Order: sequence, then structure tokens, then C-alpha cells
Amino acid sequence: MIHHQGWRSGGESKLIVHSKGDLPMKGLLVALVVGLGFTACASTGPVSMGKDTYMLAKPGGFLTVAGGEVKADLFREADQYCRGQNKQLMPISSSARDAGFAQYASAEIQFRCLAEGDPELRRPNMEPLPDVRIEMKTK
Repeated sequence: MIHHQGWRSGGESKLIVHSKGDLPMKGLLVALVVGLGFTACASTGPVSMGKDTYMLAKPGGFLTVAGGEVKADLFREADQYCRGQNKQLMPISSSARDAGFAQYASAEIQFRCLAEGDPELRRPNMEPLPDVRIEMKTK
């Protein structure tokens, strides 16, 4: 029998396994999958990249397939962070990767927290970054 004790401070959970004899392999696998699903969801928290400029990154959970879902979570977290400073979120760039073989979905965003009236605070015009950059140098 598997019993989830709940959340502790710091986001840790306690998993207690009770069994009479050996726990069936299927039950152990379910416990492992559930544990991985809970541990792979935390973001880095806003990381300063300079004045009023931050970066957030996060892998998705075990069952998260779309990188866009992870990116949406990051933008919600960034908006809350900026509102906590009485500022507005101004996105700079973002990237996301969907889940695939042996990899979680993940995303990263870069943003600024700007005061109302700041000349850089405007409607976001985000364009995807190219996957390949070609430079031609002539002599």
C-alpha cells in the first residue's frame, strides 16, 4: 500500500510505502512515476540578467507534452513577480521544446519588469529566434 503523506515546507513530499512482503513491481513503478511527476515542475525562479531584466526556465512535469504549456506557466510566474514590484511585465524573448524521447518538455523566457510610463514599456512584438544563423564573410 502506498500512502502519500503530503507536502512539507520547501516543496518536498514524503512517500510512505507499507507492504506485507514484497511490493509488486507495478506498484513500485507507479510510485516512481508519481514521484518524478512532482519533482520535475519547479522553475529556476527569476534570475537577474541586468537592470530590470530577468530570465526564467523550467522543465515540464512527467505528463507535460507541450513546451507551450510550460512557457505559459513561466509567463504567469513572471507577471506575478513584476506585479510584486508594482511594475509591468515586458517580454523580450522565449523558447520552448516539446517532450520527446528521453526528454521533458521545457521552456525559457527573458523579460523586463518596467514601471508604468517607462518608454520601453510597449506592446510586445516577439518574433521566434532562428534555429540556424548563416554568416557570409567576404575578403
